[in-house]
Amino acid sequence: MEYVEGSDLASEVRRRGAIPYDEACRLIRQAALGLQYAHEQGMVHRDIKPHNVMMTPEGNVKVLDFGLARFAREADDTASIEGNTPDASSADDMTEPGMLMGTADYIAPEQSINARAADIRADIYSLGCTLYHLIAGHVPFPDVLARDKIAAHQFQTPVSLAKVRQNVPPDLVRVVERMMAKSPDDRHQTPAEVITALAPFTKPVIGRAAPIDAIPTPSSVSTPPPKGSKLPAELFEGRIKRDSAPSSTSSPGLAKKRRSTSTGVVERRRGSDVSTLTRKIFAIVLIFIILLAAAYALTWNYW
Repeated sequence: MEYVEGSDLASEVRRRGAIPYDEACRLIRQAALGLQYAHEQGMVHRDIKPHNVMMTPEGNVKVLDFGLARFAREADDTASIEGNTPDASSADDMTEPGMLMGTADYIAPEQSINARAADIRADIYSLGCTLYHLIAGHVPFPDVLARDKIAAHQFQTPVSLAKVRQNVPPDLVRVVERMMAKSPDDRHQTPAEVITALAPFTKPVIGRAAPIDAIPTPSSVSTPPPKGSKLPAELFEGRIKRDSAPSSTSSPGLAKKRRSTSTGVVERRRGSDVSTLTRKIFAIVLIFIILLAAAYALTWNYW
């Protein structure tokens, strides 16, 4: 089991109060990315809430507590749900008639009626309630008694974020309202759609983790290093850009100066080669003269 250092979002709201909407959207987008991965594996969390979303000291988000999760293919049309959340070890055992799967402050209307029939759109509803909680500083129905909150999610509409927080953009208010639509068909259909919808309201935080996009665009894909290269991809890409980029100091005058400098270097090398050859010839002639003189002296002494 992984140990995650940090604090859950419910604790963050208790400590700080309402979260700025751009930061809240950044956190929820990361949670939606985790739910999208779970959705692609065929899983439904069924208990999304601020207490189950952890923020690390680096600003990254972890979705916790898949204890109530199940695979979507296990759904059937049985069970009328009401009561308290059980503490069972098996998702199949927990999803029985007379049991409530989820948390009353964040549960989707259809999940409170038939937990086994709930799909990823129920998680999107709960994620919308979580985002509402972060921005507003309280749950969607703070003044409703606990026993009546299930009915409130089914039949009532929470106070608009536009009235709770004056600085929330109207488009973001509409995104949250769509996430919390009573009918699953009226919501975003996948967490990936939520990620896209929240993107305009997300602001990167300097010194902390940047937002994670669910679907990378072709322009964001780095050039891979050649096969067998030990250079990291990002460094390889940077080296390609430096090598292929035109020099900012290049000009016709500078090119002419470089050509003239190169010509002078070649001429000096040619002169140096001629001098070396001359010295070699002189040395050979000198040696020949010495040998000739020595032979003449030996001959003279002999006679």
